[in-house]
Amino acid sequence: SNCADVPVGDRLWGFFPMATHAILRPGRIRDDQLTDVAEHRQSLPALYNNYRRTLAEPEFLRAMETERCLLFPLFVTSYVLYDYLIDNNFFGAQQVLIGSVSSKTGFGLAQMLRKDPEVSQRIVGLTSAANVDFVEGLGCCDQVVVYGEEAKIDTALPAAYVDMSGDVRLTS
Repeated sequence: SNCADVPVGDRLWGFFPMATHAILRPGRIRDDQLTDVAEHRQSLPALYNNYRRTLAEPEFLRAMETERCLLFPLFVTSYVLYDYLIDNNFFGAQQVLIGSVSSKTGFGLAQMLRKDPEVSQRIVGLTSAANVDFVEGLGCCDQVVVYGEEAKIDTALPAAYVDMSGDVRLTS
């Protein structure tokens, strides 16, 4: 570190750029967090420029560092998708189709929709045959559909599709 307020050995948690290294310009530095104020990153949502200083956090968070690094970003993504659907009244959809629902982000979204008493939309999870039992065991979908059996989806209901795979062939 070349920043006097961020010593060598400080541990940061956040949405780092997908790269082999990152050069951050720390600003708005507090004991528990800092913000990357590099000019070229200012157009990004704040979520992508804020970093938690984990050594200043409670012990229970430090004790689950591995789980946090793996699961918190995925949960945040699930929440952002959930919030987007809610804010846009599901774009008029009566069912939400979640591709790759067996992914952590996919079943996180399904679970949030399921637990919200205001959500009346059907939750349809799409997954591979190998993941059907896992998804059904989660209890967060009204219907689980295996890829290739999409004809089982009720096409009379307007649908919003949320793709978790990023696989154009699979989505098509």
